[in-house]
Amino acid sequence: MVGEIIRLDNEQGGDTLCEAAAATVDRVDQWLQFGEYSERVGRELQLALAELQEATGWVHYDAGRQQTARYWYQQALCQAQITGNLPLEVGVLGCLSMQAAHLGRAREAIQLAVRAQEQSAGWAPPRVKTYALLREALGWAEMGDLGEAHRVMARAHHTYRARSPR
Repeated sequence: MVGEIIRLDNEQGGDTLCEAAAATVDRVDQWLQFGEYSERVGRELQLALAELQEATGWVHYDAGRQQTARYWYQQALCQAQITGNLPLEVGVLGCLSMQAAHLGRAREAIQLAVRAQEQSAGWAPPRVKTYALLREALGWAEMGDLGEAHRVMARAHHTYRARSPR
């Protein structure tokens, strides 16, 4: 379902998908809260819910519905933390950081990006770490500190180049 939402967003734009994506999240949440299932299925539903919440945040962001996007991103972050899914948590922190920079909340963008870096320590591949660094650099640029933005961009470049050969 997440892949389909992203595909349709790329084709049609987020505005046409906001209500359908939110309804899908609500349906999965109802299954999770009131359904009968095994522990394994429950974990899969929680992960699916978090991924759907993140995608729903994205289509709302894409549609310019920033307050609603933030709500869905925060829900996804909470669910990612509940499930202990660090890759998803780091991805959502990156989305929140990007949105904060977009909304002129530069300090918040930096803080979220730094948190993503902290959460990615010890397990994430260089491309994930680079993503978090680029979000931080965006925050510094939005703040008007181009020197720090360039320093963080240099760290991102170094981190990306340090990746293992394919």
